[in-house]
Amino acid sequence: MKKTLCMLMMCSIGFSVFAQTPEEWINQKATQRKYLLKQIASLQVYLDHLNAGYRIASQGIGAINKFKKGDLDVHGSHFQALKKVNAKVKNYGRVADIIQLQSRILTLYREVQQILKSSGAVSATEKHYLNSVYGNILSGTANNINSLFEITSNGVVAMNDAERINRIEALYTDMFDKLQFASSFKNQLINLLAQRGKEQRNVNAVRLLNGLNQ
Repeated sequence: MKKTLCMLMMCSIGFSVFAQTPEEWINQKATQRKYLLKQIASLQVYLDHLNAGYRIASQGIGAINKFKKGDLDVHGSHFQALKKVNAKVKNYGRVADIIQLQSRILTLYREVQQILKSSGAVSATEKHYLNSVYGNILSGTANNINSLFEITSNGVVAMNDAERINRIEALYTDMFDKLQFASSFKNQLINLLAQRGKEQRNVNAVRLLNGLNQ
């Protein structure tokens, strides 16, 4: 009897829990729909905030990029302006002086070559040494002329007028020093050959006096 009553009670409880009237089911569905609509509305607000934040971020990045581009344009224009050579730099007197100095060095080199060819008092080793010295001088003058061309030509190096003038002055000083060295070296060679010629003449005179020239 007790067992039967328990079963009836359980069935009654189960029926009350799981059995719903159509009205209750409709009310429950309406509540769920309201909850879902509220969730959708909240999600829409979140998306609106997200889109607004994205627009602000995009505008900010665009402004930064625009600023950077403008800054680069300014620097680029300044850099390109520095590559243009002012007429006063191109016509600076030292430019012609440097070219004249190189011309004089080349003349000295040709004179030394002529001396070496016409003299029999210079050994092959000495000729090699002399040619090596003058070769280094000529290589240095060629480098100076190349630098001068770069400084006085548009679109090669970025310098202001003062920097170009200072560089030209430095090239002039170096070229003048090379000319002085080349000239001094030529004079030393001439003196050496003159001394050797004098010594050879003395030897020949002694041999002649002693009858050894036959």
